[in-house]
Amino acid sequence: SSLYDPCHPAFLSLVARIIKEAHAAKRPVGMCGELAGDPRFTLFLLGVGLDEFSMSSSAIPGIKYLIRHVSKQEAETAAAQILSMDRAQDIRAFLHESNKQINDRIEEWCTHEQ
Repeated sequence: SSLYDPCHPAFLSLVARIIKEAHAAKRPVGMCGELAGDPRFTLFLLGVGLDEFSMSSSAIPGIKYLIRHVSKQEAETAAAQILSMDRAQDIRAFLHESNKQINDRIEEWCTHEQ
């Protein structure tokens, strides 16, 4: 639908706020559905402190691999940058570039391992 944009700054800000408020109340936060299983948003969700990801089984290997290859600091920095943006297209471009850099780094690491 044209009304749903997971890159909308208000939506991502709301997700971050829900997680922050839940953690302040000593509650873990899990997310299920398309966003949790979308690798474009893994870095952001890790950075804002999402505790549990629930997704279709086909998405698990890619998300798991991504989670294992980024640091908490890297995720938190990316999330802070995303939350400072006020246009969905800027967020979309940032997510694309961040994921490209991570994938390039993983590919390089895998090449050196062989």
